Order: sequence, then structure tokens, then C-alpha cells
Amino acid sequence: MSVWHIQLHPNDKTWGPNKIKEVLEKTSYIGIGEWKEGEAQIRQFKDELKIGNYVIVRSNGPLALVRITGNAEFVKNPNWELDWFSNRRKVEVVEWFTDNVQQELGRKIDGIFQLASFASISDSSFAKKWIQRVNKKLEMKKLDNIVELLKYKKQIILQGPPGTGKTRLAKEIASALVNHQQVSAKKPDTISAVDIKKHLKVGDQFQSVAEKATYVIEEITDNNVKLKVGTSFYSPNFKEIIEWYKSKRWSVKGEQKNQLHPYSAAVAKYIYDNIGLTTNNIESSDSYKLIQFHPSYTYEDFVRGIVAVPNLDGDGILYEGRNNLLAKLAIEALENYKLSQSQKDESKKIIQARSDLDRFIEHVNDVISNNENHKYSLTENVYLFECDELRFKYKGDNWVAHEKGLNMKFSELEKLILAEVKIRADMENVEGLEALTKQHAVYFFNTVEKFNEFVTSSKAEIDTRKLEEKTALKNYVLIIDEINRANLSSVLGELIYALEYRGEEVDSMYEVDGNKKIILPPNLFIIGTMNTADRSVGHIDYAIRRRFAFVDVLPEKLENVPFETDLFFEVSKLFVIDPYSAKLEPSQYLSSEFRPQDVWLGHSYFIKNPEANTALRLKYEIIPVLEEYIKDGVLKESSELREKIESIKNMFP
Repeated sequence: MSVWHIQLHPNDKTWGPNKIKEVLEKTSYIGIGEWKEGEAQIRQFKDELKIGNYVIVRSNGPLALVRITGNAEFVKNPNWELDWFSNRRKVEVVEWFTDNVQQELGRKIDGIFQLASFASISDSSFAKKWIQRVNKKLEMKKLDNIVELLKYKKQIILQGPPGTGKTRLAKEIASALVNHQQVSAKKPDTISAVDIKKHLKVGDQFQSVAEKATYVIEEITDNNVKLKVGTSFYSPNFKEIIEWYKSKRWSVKGEQKNQLHPYSAAVAKYIYDNIGLTTNNIESSDSYKLIQFHPSYTYEDFVRGIVAVPNLDGDGILYEGRNNLLAKLAIEALENYKLSQSQKDESKKIIQARSDLDRFIEHVNDVISNNENHKYSLTENVYLFECDELRFKYKGDNWVAHEKGLNMKFSELEKLILAEVKIRADMENVEGLEALTKQHAVYFFNTVEKFNEFVTSSKAEIDTRKLEEKTALKNYVLIIDEINRANLSSVLGELIYALEYRGEEVDSMYEVDGNKKIILPPNLFIIGTMNTADRSVGHIDYAIRRRFAFVDVLPEKLENVPFETDLFFEVSKLFVIDPYSAKLEPSQYLSSEFRPQDVWLGHSYFIKNPEANTALRLKYEIIPVLEEYIKDGVLKESSELREKIESIKNMFP
């Protein structure tokens, strides 16, 4: 991280903070004065200060954090009303220094900006905090924008060269949607005891407000947080923590000297710093799935297919339709969408019926397990004898044609329960029943009667909280990693239409449970990732492209993690002239057939890894990719390129 403090030297010595702010807003330049060429100040300003570096602009204290966007300029006849002296640099204002910024950075600033000279302050804890805060806001804004795009389009593809963190970003987007995460940088004004428990966990470590001690959370009770500080223990209570969070007085000098105040303040500030930025574990969510495509992947693998099952009526096997990943997730999402749109009474009825059916299935299973003949009687001669995740199995002792039993699907029982059939004749009016259900109506109806008896004798009302959870609209997300490695037209089939026309039925090639229809509901989102450097994979045709929004994920210098900035800069110059410029101009080494944004080596290669030193990663990860690029014609073979790669190797011999 390169951050500089600069004592600005305007032409008019009477300029105060307000005038400097006005000039900065109107011109987007900073300047340092008219030192002679060759002096240290000019050399640092012109050469050592790189495009992409941050600068803290000050005038009796900090005014703004800016990023350098242009090379050094010398202006012979500056505008004396608005210009600095002749030596200047183009900048963009990243953030103005406001009371809110000072408050969030956690301490009152007393004179630490009164530096006499232009100097690097990369070791300044204040500068690091400010940059980290800004980068978090930028990351959250980028995430916000992509989430909004996904909500509008329903499916997107994150595309970029290798090593740019596309899959990681896809998971962050999924987490924001599935957990309804607060992705905005806006913080809530107050918190509750529930929030404290949600955002703290045993083992968390953080600094005191003054950064002179490290606190470790030892225990979280219903009323307080137990902290270990060195060999001592303190337990600030929730009430104090909430008061500190609401007032945000931790940056005010002298406010923390009484009783447990320093510890309450530190806990409150730690929650404030992290609230809105934390994510629940997306991997454990039942409304999130991740799959990776490969060239042999098919529609039958992804949507629906035919599977072989034992023939319960005799020897051999039968073939039946089976839902796979996308169809299963679509059905779950559609069920949730329908519940969320239903009237409250209707939703409660459905949820209560399903909850009762689950209890009844468990009850039947217990009876079968404990009965010496493994039977649950329906009539004098017919009984349930087994159950799995989808159905009961039933048969009669004297049955010859179906000695292995028949299937009584839970989904069919649910239709009858929700239709509230009172007599067997009522079954004729229930829509969508399968042929077997109608043929064996007596056994299905008897099972529903047994269900009603069970519910009457063991009433279990679903509680309000559970009802609200189940009727709340949920987002379902499917991540398809390496989406372009499969033949998408073949894998998606008729769903190419369904992607655009959400909520409309389309006919599948296969029938499942007597139904060929598939619906992709509006609360199902699809995120694909695509490596743009891999030209050997399948082409995405225009019909599919029109249904996806494509988002570029490009290499960038990382500020908030240990990062090999110099190595990233040198390798990046093989692909672009200036890695920190908004305009990506191809370097002299890049073949004209390739765009830099498709092949430029991503930032993941340059994150410092404690398990493998940089020299090892350079030799076995980065250089092999560059050599492969030369062989494939991505980089043009030349003596200059070879010299450049050799100099990169020598950075970490």
C-alpha cells in the first residue's frame, strides 16, 4: 500500500481548507510548488508518486483522500485563480475527510498531519485504516451494483482472465442474495442484543480503541461479553455496548476512562466496523447450489433425465423420469414463491398440512419398525410396510401381481390432504392425481383417514415464527462454474426460453410424476463464471448471450491483503501499458488477436501465501502460464519479451 501526505502549495498563500476543497473539486489537480528540477520534492512528486497511489491532501489537518490518475505535468501559465503552482498531478477524489470518517476511523486526530515535508507514510495506521475503509466501501458498492443487475436480469456471467476471483465473487453475490445481506456500506443507527450475539463469536480478536491492547472474546452470555485482556478478564454488559454503539463516542477524547467504558466502547466499535459486511455461511444454505460444467455435461445431468429403477411388479427394471439439480432447485424456489404470494390463511394451511404430514410419516415409520410383522394396516389385508424419502410402499398379503408392493407418493397424499377430501368420492374432483391414485383410491383415502386421526390425537400448531419464516420470500441461487465448458444449447434445452420468460411453463423432454412442465420462478437466480483466456471451450451462441448479462472481472491491485504489488505491476505490463489506468491499452508484447482483459494474469497469483513463498509460486505458477501464452501466440515471441520475463524471474531468485 502506497499512501502519501502532501503539504499542498497553492499560488495564493491565503487559501484555506474551503478554498482548497473548491479548487480540488473544480480542477481535479494537486500541486506542490516551484522547486528546481532535480530537487527531492520534484523527484518524488514526478517519479516516485505512481499512478494508482493514494494521497492524503491536508491543510492544517486532513481534507481528502485522492488517487493519482495522471502523470506529472508542468504548466507554464497556470490559472492563478484555480491552479496550484506549475507542477501538478491529475487526481480523483476518493473520499472527503468528514466527521463521519473521523468517527469511523476510531480516534481523534490531534496534530498527526503536521508533517514538515512530502514523505511516504505507508506505515501509518491511520492511512491504512482509511484505505481499508474506502476499499470496503468500493467493494460493497461493486457488489451492490452486480446484485441489482442480477435482480433485474435473473442470470449473469462473470467473465475474466484466470486468477481474478470470479468464483469467490459469485459466492459473495450468492450470499448477499440468499442471506438478504445488507450489502450497502450504510450502517444501522442502533443495535439490539440479538445483533450483538449475531456479530460476535467466541475467539474473535480486536484492538482497543486506542490500539494499545488486544481483546479476545472468551464467552458471550445473555447479558454480557466476557473479554480477556492479557491475563485479566472484563465483562461489559449489553446495555453499555448498545449505548456506546448509538452514541459512537469512542473517538472523543476522555470518554472511556470510567469503569468498563473502554471495553464497551471497543466491543461497540468492533461491531460497527463489521456490521453489514459479514456474511452467513452460504455453503450450508439449502437455497444455494454450486456446480461446475465440463465438456461431457448434458441436459440429463443438469435438468431432467431417465433413470433405471427395480420393477416392483416382477423381474427386470423400469425407466422413470428424475429431476436433477436445476429442476429440483426450480421446484423448491417455485413452492416458496407461491407460498409468499398466497393469502396468509392459505399459506398457513399448506405449511400446517406439510408439517403434519412429516410427523405422520415419522409416526408410520415408527409403527412399522416396532411391529413384529413390519406392518401399518390400512384395511384387513392391505398395509404399509416401508417408506423412503418420497413414498410409502404398500401391498396385500394375497397380492400376486404386485407381490413387491406399490408406491404411495407423499406428493399424492399432500394433494388429498389439502383438498380436504371427506369421502372417497371427493377424490374425483381433485386435480392432477396420478392414475395409480385413482385406481387404488380406497388405500389412499384410508391413509388420509389415518392421517386425520393422527393429527386430531396429536395436535401440533405451527408457531408464528416458523410460519413467517416459511412464508417469507427467499432467493435461490445456482452458481455454474466454468459455464462455457459445456455445450449450453444442449445442456439447457427448452430452458433457454424459460430463462427469459420467468414464471411461464415450458414442456420438458421428460415426464416426472406425470408432469412434463418446468417453471423457472422469479426468485431463482443463476450466476455463471467464464474464463476468457480459454479459447478451447464451447462457444456461447447469441440466443443464450441475450439472456445473460456479462460482467467483466479484471485484475486489480489489492490493498487489504498481503500483496506482491511490484511483481503484479511488472507482470501486468506484459499485457497492458499502464496497469493502473482506466483505459486498458495493449502492451507491445501482446498479440493483436487478443484483448488484455481476456488474458491478463489475475491478482490471485500475487496474493502472498504463507504456505508457498513468492519465489515458488513465480516459478511453478506464474512463469508456466506466461510460457504457455508464448506457445499459444497470446504473447509475441521476441528477445525483448524474453529479457522482460528474465528480469521478472530475477525479482525472486
